[in-house]
Amino acid sequence: MPGVFPVIGKTEQEAKDKYEQLQDLIHPLVGLGLLSGLVGGHNLSKYPLDGPAHLVCYSSGFNNTIKSSLRKLFIVLGILTVLLSSFVLTFHNVTVRVLFSEHLVLGLFLLGGYVKPDLQNSFLLMFMRMLLVVPLMASLSFKLYPSAWTELQDLFTRKRRDVLIQALGCGVLMFVYIASLYIAIGLIPTGIALTLFFTYPVFTALLSWRFFGQRPTLFRWLVMAIILVGSALTIPQSSATYSSHTIAIGIFASFGAGIVYAFYCIIAQKCLEKFHPIPFTWISFACTLLRYCDRSIYFCRCNCLASSYFDGSWWLSWRLLKRPLCS
Repeated sequence: MPGVFPVIGKTEQEAKDKYEQLQDLIHPLVGLGLLSGLVGGHNLSKYPLDGPAHLVCYSSGFNNTIKSSLRKLFIVLGILTVLLSSFVLTFHNVTVRVLFSEHLVLGLFLLGGYVKPDLQNSFLLMFMRMLLVVPLMASLSFKLYPSAWTELQDLFTRKRRDVLIQALGCGVLMFVYIASLYIAIGLIPTGIALTLFFTYPVFTALLSWRFFGQRPTLFRWLVMAIILVGSALTIPQSSATYSSHTIAIGIFASFGAGIVYAFYCIIAQKCLEKFHPIPFTWISFACTLLRYCDRSIYFCRCNCLASSYFDGSWWLSWRLLKRPLCS
């Protein structure tokens, strides 16, 4: 490994003499073996020890070694990032479940059940989440990728209009799949909702076959069948806690979220061929925030109409509700 190899002497000349003595003790075959590993594993024994060598061969081998090492490092970092993302997503969804329903923690105390698991509160929670995430993403985007603002401006030119439409479409799809997943978490156990949602790789593979011509191999067909069968086995039976109607809506919402997320992945894959991931992610989150804001205003107007119907001001509330909303 890299390090410091000091050779100490009373004078500089004495230190150089000691260094030369140490170099003379190295066996030529040992030195060639060490040097061979640094240049890509080439056999150096055919070259004279004190003669010239083909440096092009060494440079190519060394570059290949560096590229191979970096490729392995990026793969490991990618796997660790996916695992960390899965953990954070699981913790987030468990927190949402606690907000929706009351649970006994470690048999000691009750926690949760702060909001009713309906569509209105789901939109409220998502709106609060995006209200924090979007400004945070904006502050980080321009630091991580300084050219983000330039790329965002280029999106509004005619030649980049297709990329802008794809990015905005991904934002709408993100809004739909997160809303569906929140609804499912509020109706059925979190683990089951996430298991059904994570069938999205099956739908992603089928969509890739349809749009990109990437036909699944026999092994992938087998894996997709195992995923679907395993997900079906996790579906709960109706009980006093979960009625058959509630379970059916939760299953439909979970699978729906997975299918919508598969479309999101396919469109994002196409968009990221021409657009950097950092500004793309910010646009998706910003578009999702606007949709949540729109729906939250709609539900607020509905509540205003319902509460004022009995105090004689229902006509004013109805006029308020009929005003056009942002699309």
